[in-house]
Amino acid sequence: MKLTLRGPIVNNDDKWFYDYLGWDCITARDFDEALNSGEDLELDISSEGGLVTVGSEIYTNLLTYPGRVTVNITGWAASAASVIAMAGDEINISPVGRIMIHNVSGGGDGDYHDMEKLSDILKQSNEVLANAYVKRTGIAKDEILSMMDSETWLSPEQAVNLGFADKIMDSEKDSDNLELVASFNSMVPRATINKLKALVNKQSESAQSAVESKLATTLDNHTQEPQEATNKLETAINKEPEKDTEQRVFRAFLF
Repeated sequence: MKLTLRGPIVNNDDKWFYDYLGWDCITARDFDEALNSGEDLELDISSEGGLVTVGSEIYTNLLTYPGRVTVNITGWAASAASVIAMAGDEINISPVGRIMIHNVSGGGDGDYHDMEKLSDILKQSNEVLANAYVKRTGIAKDEILSMMDSETWLSPEQAVNLGFADKIMDSEKDSDNLELVASFNSMVPRATINKLKALVNKQSESAQSAVESKLATTLDNHTQEPQEATNKLETAINKEPEKDTEQRVFRAFLF
């Protein structure tokens, strides 16, 4: 069974937003049918990364999958997408592909105690995610952490030489659908998605079509950059900011 994975790695609950705008994204739920099939899997990956938790879940599910998993890096496998790629029994990379590894990032609110705690969590997250690269490459963990700390971009040749990939794709068949991600960070902030969801849900059925028409006019070009779309949505939708009902100090970690 073959899966094509493009776009940012996001929560299952946010997929509807990307689908509505006609944007690609990757969620853990995208793998349900494949993981239940028992068949060998072939994954074409071109992604700039996304949420640590989702990427880790997908990596673990693929790593423990009893069938054979072949990964083809057709564009970028950056950040959390590179972790997913490491679950492949065989990893092939396009001659114009790239792999990028770096530190986990995240934000939060609170005093300096909270920020110190956040720093410790981020460092621990780096240590944990480094295990995926160590397991695949055999490179010492300290060296992997140093590569992550420096934000390392690997060419196809470097990826193969260091063990992040097994071979460079060289046949016409392998290179049919090569494409690079246009934007390094194409995730739309979850706060924006939640505001849109709340706006649509509180409308009457007759008014929902008017909201959707307004959104269609606002986002008249689905190929625009996500940051541009986010700005337009915030301008069109938000009169007063919604209060966050989730009681948490730290926001979702990106990788």
